[in-house]
Amino acid sequence: MDLQQVEPMLEMSLACSDLPKTVSGKAPSTFITISVVTPPETEWTKCGQTEIIDSNSDPFYLMTVVFEASSRVSVITRLRATLYEIREKPNGAVMPMGSALCSFRDIVTSPENRLELTIMSADGRSIGGTITLFLWELDLPAPPKNTTIQKEKSVTNSIPRQTSTRKKKALSLTQDSFYKALYCCPISKTYRYPNTDGAIVVVQEIMVESKLSFNLPQQLMMLYLQEEKNWFEELDRLANLNEEYEAARKEVIAEHVKLNATYRATLEFFKNYRGAQFKRSMDKTDKQLEFVPTNLHLQMLKVEENMADGRDASYDIVTFGAPAAHPHKFRHGGLLKLLHNTPEEHQNAIRPRSQVPSAKDASGQLNTIKEIVEQQLDKVVTAAKDYSLDAVKCVLLVLNEKLQEFLITCDTAYFETTYTSYKSALEPKRGAINGSETSSILSAESTHSKIVTPEDKWTFDGVGFVKIDAEERGKPGTWQGMKHQIEDCFEVLQQSVEMLPHNATATERCHATVSSVQTLRDAVNHLHTQARISISFTRMKEEHSNLAFNMALKYRRDVAFSQALTAATCGVIAKLRQCIDQKGFVRQLRTIGMIVHFESLLSTYGEEMGMLEDMTVAINDLNKVTFHVREMSNPEGDPTPTVTGDRSKVIVNVPLSSAMCSKVSAELFHNFQFKVVPIIFSVGLNEEQTLAELIGDTSIQENTNRENMSKLQKYYDLFVHEFSPDDRPKSQSPVTLDILVSSLAHHVQLKSHKNMEILQISSELTRRMNGVRFTSCKSAKDRTAMSVTLEQCSLLQKEHQMDPKIFQHLLDTMRRYY
Repeated sequence: MDLQQVEPMLEMSLACSDLPKTVSGKAPSTFITISVVTPPETEWTKCGQTEIIDSNSDPFYLMTVVFEASSRVSVITRLRATLYEIREKPNGAVMPMGSALCSFRDIVTSPENRLELTIMSADGRSIGGTITLFLWELDLPAPPKNTTIQKEKSVTNSIPRQTSTRKKKALSLTQDSFYKALYCCPISKTYRYPNTDGAIVVVQEIMVESKLSFNLPQQLMMLYLQEEKNWFEELDRLANLNEEYEAARKEVIAEHVKLNATYRATLEFFKNYRGAQFKRSMDKTDKQLEFVPTNLHLQMLKVEENMADGRDASYDIVTFGAPAAHPHKFRHGGLLKLLHNTPEEHQNAIRPRSQVPSAKDASGQLNTIKEIVEQQLDKVVTAAKDYSLDAVKCVLLVLNEKLQEFLITCDTAYFETTYTSYKSALEPKRGAINGSETSSILSAESTHSKIVTPEDKWTFDGVGFVKIDAEERGKPGTWQGMKHQIEDCFEVLQQSVEMLPHNATATERCHATVSSVQTLRDAVNHLHTQARISISFTRMKEEHSNLAFNMALKYRRDVAFSQALTAATCGVIAKLRQCIDQKGFVRQLRTIGMIVHFESLLSTYGEEMGMLEDMTVAINDLNKVTFHVREMSNPEGDPTPTVTGDRSKVIVNVPLSSAMCSKVSAELFHNFQFKVVPIIFSVGLNEEQTLAELIGDTSIQENTNRENMSKLQKYYDLFVHEFSPDDRPKSQSPVTLDILVSSLAHHVQLKSHKNMEILQISSELTRRMNGVRFTSCKSAKDRTAMSVTLEQCSLLQKEHQMDPKIFQHLLDTMRRYY
């Protein structure tokens, strides 16, 4: 689509007065269509229409008609306004009442671009009543050269500006490189209404598709493939396993080969994809598109108040179908249920709690400390070569501290247990093993008794101090023996330095330290390598214990997370662009993170229960996401975000233009990164939720809302503690934040029928704490549209003084043309 052709150039508002009554004596229900033709062309082109206003002889239409660049209007363009009557609304019977003709020259030469025309029938007779046209030129950047509308040069081919009329601002996708790079296919509706003070409020409702819908899942595929490659390397290190564990290792490798092939096929599909930039609701069960969010759109509401002290505002909502693995169905429930229960065929089996998550944390901590130890070892050599003996001794003090941290981390019972289990798998089998013993090998840890003697020494196992065998401590092949070797190597290094004279030369210092440092480095690396191999062995064994189920669970979680991350990134980037220049915004992100509020309209009945379970886990997985914001080196660079990291820690790198970065102080922008705080509230609204409340189970909805109320309460406490009212978003609402929090907590505890207050209050709280709003149902269509339009009208009423009498009419209008 050529975005230049959809740029709004002119806007027209319409009203009627003194319309004739119907044959039954009632005021008519009407709407107006606008068509144009530019000579020498003879075919009329429809440019837009108003909403339907019921039973009113003097209707003022809120929906305006926008003329885009593709309309190619000029002052010689003819305009036809046709008035239609809805006679039998349920059956859709529409009859033309009459029309009015004019040219754009007639409108722009009228006072304040306002022209009143008599409504004429098809045979040229007046039917009674008039149509009034109001025309505005939109305040946009310079239009493209091929556009017909230009600055005033000649009255025959241009529309003069009217300085007495305030021009309406509009979003320009062609002039904004940010929007042009990340969004496409805009759909726009405009409205005007008088507020309670009589001033005109201009509203622009815009819906755009996000180009990230396919871009981010493609990047995640590459991330997953790299993680699979790393896992293959870890499995390759598990050499010399006995027959039982070697068979298990090969089975695990075979399953990961299948998974790797699936990811590669998906990545290849994304690279060759040339279709639409969003996934249609009918495609949500398409296996090739399962990593792509359904119907991902950014809904923007731009508001401009035509008053001297009027304030302009923008409100965004990201809409998308619930992040769930639709192609894999929900016969056994969704992720939430699967993570807490084994499949039916394994319900009677005892499944021990997984140690892999704690292993990853411990391994990450060990890697960090090991890197620091490596740096200190390098400093010892550097100090010996380039400085003095005192410098070497100072570095040794620091090295000793870091080595103790390294050894304390290695002293946890987990590492020794996994290492012992791994070592037992390397030992050859003694005698025959029956079938029951064989199956127990892969599911139970080996236990070893220890003989305690008076010479035992003490060690810390992560919980308390326990005795260890002195003989066992000295064995190099044991965990304690490897730790003891590190201590001995450091003592040798320390003694070598202590024996040096104070005036030792650089050569003497190097001779005393280099070989000892290398020996110590080798000992540290050996222990670290054995820790990694032991963790890999434990992970392999746990995966094999229920291999098919674990792999299916992993893949399902990847699918749902890909959809959630794509939608979250779309909303976070839009919020950054909108609020980066606001006082306190960047400091808030760096201090307490950005709240991302997901509104679920899914029921807790049938398949939607499984979708909600998938969605809940996918949203919670956003806790592992960190956003890094950086300045683009090239002003014309690509603002598309990039994804790095792994499954346990995802990093989204967001490039911003220099103009946007300049709005933030250098101190705040330096190393600008922040976490997101995912919150999900769910209230089912459809008829299936009615069944769930009568004969089904609503516990997942109630538990989810309570848990997330607790999260929101913690974020709110940090927000009000860290930021004064001057640093918070401004609001016209008289209701304070503490009242909103108390009210939300009250409604969450209530067990009432389809309590929409939970969604409305939590949404308002999110906006007033600089959060991002997301709305989802099964496919992001009907229920989502109802929710978004209700929220938009509520915002106009609370923040922009919309008359309550107009509320329902504007709500119906938005929903009719959503």
